[in-house]
Amino acid sequence: MYGLPKDTDLSFLIGLEVMQIAIGLHHIALSFHEGSSIDLECELELSGKLISPDPPTRFAKEGGALIKLLGHRVKSAAVEGNGIVRMDFSNEIELRIFDSNANYESYKISWSAGQIIV
Repeated sequence: MYGLPKDTDLSFLIGLEVMQIAIGLHHIALSFHEGSSIDLECELELSGKLISPDPPTRFAKEGGALIKLLGHRVKSAAVEGNGIVRMDFSNEIELRIFDSNANYESYKISWSAGQIIV
């Protein structure tokens, strides 16, 4: 749990369309067009509903709610503090990603110019 500075610029995510969602027992991957992606191994919240990676079967089952993001674009993306990333999508769904793993990586944001690992 190392956090992410609140002034981190996530504007490169704005306008990206969710093209694919891959769900595993311990991992969820959101793939956007232009080769960008977000890999999740942490707690997340989808429009107010918490999705936890513990136990893994719950993560895999509840992660399916992310399918609502397919084909929609990121309207805004910002760091709320304490490593929390908030993204709003074109279908009015809000996704919050938490830095919830004390001993492991929580999430990784990749794009053509680099990576952010938290």
